[in-house]
Amino acid sequence: MAPLLPDEFRTFCLALNALKQWVTAEQGATDRYLLGGVARQVCREATVNCLVTGETLGPDAELHHPLRDGRPPILITKKGHAAIEGKLSSTSDDPFERAVLAIRRERSSSWAQLRRGCLDLLGTPDSSTTRQV
Repeated sequence: MAPLLPDEFRTFCLALNALKQWVTAEQGATDRYLLGGVARQVCREATVNCLVTGETLGPDAELHHPLRDGRPPILITKKGHAAIEGKLSSTSDDPFERAVLAIRRERSSSWAQLRRGCLDLLGTPDSSTTRQV
C-alpha cells in the first residue's frame, strides 16, 4: 500500500502518532505532578463506592478523567467506565429504555434529537433551536 500513499501523508501520520504519544506522556506527568503518583490511593480514601454504578470499588477500579483541565480524576469500576464511554450495551429490563434505544439505533438519532422530540410532544419546544428544527 506504500506506493499508493504520498510521502507527505505518511509523514503527517508519523508526526500525528508522535504527537499523540507525547500528549499521553504529558497527561501522565500532569497527573503525577498534581497527585504525586498516588491518585488511586487518594481516591480510595475518599470513597469506597463507584460514583457511576454504586458498586463497591474493587482492585480493578480505573481512573476516569472527565476533562483534562487540571482537575483530578475519579476512581470508578470498569463497568462504570464502560458506561460513561458508551461501550456498554444496554441490558436493562426497563421496556421504555429498550424502546428509546431501539428508536435511536433505527433512526441514527442523537440524544439531543430525542430530547427535542419529547419536549415538542410535551408542548414545550426547545427554546435553544429555531422553529425549523
